[in-house]
Amino acid sequence: MRILVVNLYLDRERHGSSFSRLLSELEKASGAMLEPIYYTEVGDIGGYDCVVLSGTEGYLSEEETTRRFSKLASAIRESETPVLGVCGGHQLIGVAYSSRVVSLGKLVKGYREVRVLVDDEVFDGLPETIVVCESHRECVERLPEGFTKLASSSDTEIEAMKLKHPLRYGFQFHPERSDEKHPHGRVILENFFRILRR
Repeated sequence: MRILVVNLYLDRERHGSSFSRLLSELEKASGAMLEPIYYTEVGDIGGYDCVVLSGTEGYLSEEETTRRFSKLASAIRESETPVLGVCGGHQLIGVAYSSRVVSLGKLVKGYREVRVLVDDEVFDGLPETIVVCESHRECVERLPEGFTKLASSSDTEIEAMKLKHPLRYGFQFHPERSDEKHPHGRVILENFFRILRR
């Protein structure tokens, strides 16, 4: 399995540890070969089994930021390759499919409860209310056409969404930021890669 992991952090040095943690957790969950790449270097994303989009400190509600990612957004929209978006990556999927990203007017941070709304296989083995790590100030304003809303929280209406074909999963939370006390994110990543292998 070949997995392309796209670094969306604008300041790579400052957020290097966040991207490294994502790579480490993806490697554990998938047992696959990861190919990290910076977003400006992405070309054709065909030929991969999956593309994972990291978080970003950029505000996708701002035109300048969406312009930076416009080439990648087009690649996401035009490719049949499965895509998983985390936090800013989730928001970029929304933008790629003509939704807007808007400010929440506050920072949502730390381990929070999220309600699972749909019995999707990515949540196999998990309760109806999961506890996952959040770190965002913005959210996808409305569900893009063709997508299903999978999860919601008191802070963020669209915590998880899915397009069945081509496969797209977006998580506003950070499943890679799990620990022994909060393992739900790790289970979600493991389920995602199990889905891909079928």
